[in-house]
Amino acid sequence: DSYGLTRIYKIGFDQLISVADVVGRLSREPFIEYAEPNYLLELAFLPNDPEFYRQWFLHNEGQCYNPPTCSPRTPDADIDAVEAWDIQIGNNIIVAIIDSGLAISNPEIQENVWQNYAEINGIPNVDDDNNRFVDDFNGWNFVNSNNNLQDNNAHGTGIAGVLAAKMNNGVGVASVCPYCKVMVVKVTDNGNYPMSTLVPGFNYAIDNGAQIISMSFVSPQSEALQDLVVTGHNNGVIMVAAAGNGNFPVPFYPAAYSEVIGVAGSTAQDLKWSSSNYGSWIDITAPAKEIYTMGRNAGAYFYNDGTSYAAPIVAGVAGLILSKNSTLTKAEVEQLIMANADSLPNEPLYLQGLMGSGRVNAHRALVATPSDPAGIVLLGDSPIPVSLLMTVAPNPFSSVTEVGFELPRDSEVHLAVYDVQGRLIRSITAGVYLRGEHQTRWDGRDSMGKDVASGL
Repeated sequence: DSYGLTRIYKIGFDQLISVADVVGRLSREPFIEYAEPNYLLELAFLPNDPEFYRQWFLHNEGQCYNPPTCSPRTPDADIDAVEAWDIQIGNNIIVAIIDSGLAISNPEIQENVWQNYAEINGIPNVDDDNNRFVDDFNGWNFVNSNNNLQDNNAHGTGIAGVLAAKMNNGVGVASVCPYCKVMVVKVTDNGNYPMSTLVPGFNYAIDNGAQIISMSFVSPQSEALQDLVVTGHNNGVIMVAAAGNGNFPVPFYPAAYSEVIGVAGSTAQDLKWSSSNYGSWIDITAPAKEIYTMGRNAGAYFYNDGTSYAAPIVAGVAGLILSKNSTLTKAEVEQLIMANADSLPNEPLYLQGLMGSGRVNAHRALVATPSDPAGIVLLGDSPIPVSLLMTVAPNPFSSVTEVGFELPRDSEVHLAVYDVQGRLIRSITAGVYLRGEHQTRWDGRDSMGKDVASGL
């Protein structure tokens, strides 16, 4: 037919031959455009977190998310998180949240806090990693110059909940990137962000491996702040910042710097949130009104408004993109986010061009993201061919698969299982391994604990 769909065929073969082998052979035939398995399609994944229905910004079906008020809402005026999670749910990408600290003991976030293994496994009261901060297990408190990261304001905890709360644990809420890791950089206790704590905090995030920095504060133009942003940019760090709340068109920083993704706020009707700043300096928009997230205490959740909560949504999308392809540059991630935003069709004419490229869409951004280059695993500072893997047995895998590998030097290793479309199935291991031979195993289950079909 005119669409070419009648040229798609289902091919049967001897079951003794693996699906992967058949697909590989057919794909090499010059007269075959493509070959792929006969996939069994499933409904989009919905988490079992009981408060998920309140998180319209993740999944908006027009549901009443704030009874008894039941604010007006427009179906699909969300970031398409449910569809995005079918592709990627995060893979230990480090996101530094520069804010008021974090309620680390809250079970909703506890497993997703960044860990400084050199200090955790080191000697107490010793700077084991020589980064000038003693026992900085999960980050640093630049207000009191210690490792007490407790959030006395609740702002930082709420932001972390939007970005990386544990998902599908039968408790509370979900988040944009539920397997991202939060590095806690505490620079305030009261909502004021002095440059004297911000400067060292920003440098700490860069020096300690943050791949993304989320900033939910605003400032007038500052040479010191601009220097920080330029340093982050030169180090390839993706920086996301809130546009601010005041309904002002004038630029606010760091959101207005060209090196930063500046995020305005929208509503459940895909309209500009009434208090969001706006202007030609905005890069993208994300939900900012009635954002439901975790509080400081276990079991505590709340609604809040503000572009403070829009910024971590975009930072979380950046985390999902890097989880799918960690080789992407800062500019490539930024382009994927902004080029795949949804338009805001209900906006008045006077706002056209003043809300960035539209409302962020995690699913579209991930669909447009290429998978990690085949045959490469990242070890240490340089790519090493996957041929260093010594054994994968059985192959194709069964319920338990042994993976052996050898390293020519001490290296940081990330081993993960992907399907043929480049979607993450499960992270197997992540950490620093010594030079030599190593053995690990995969139990044949995905990151949700579900059995995966043999032969993937």
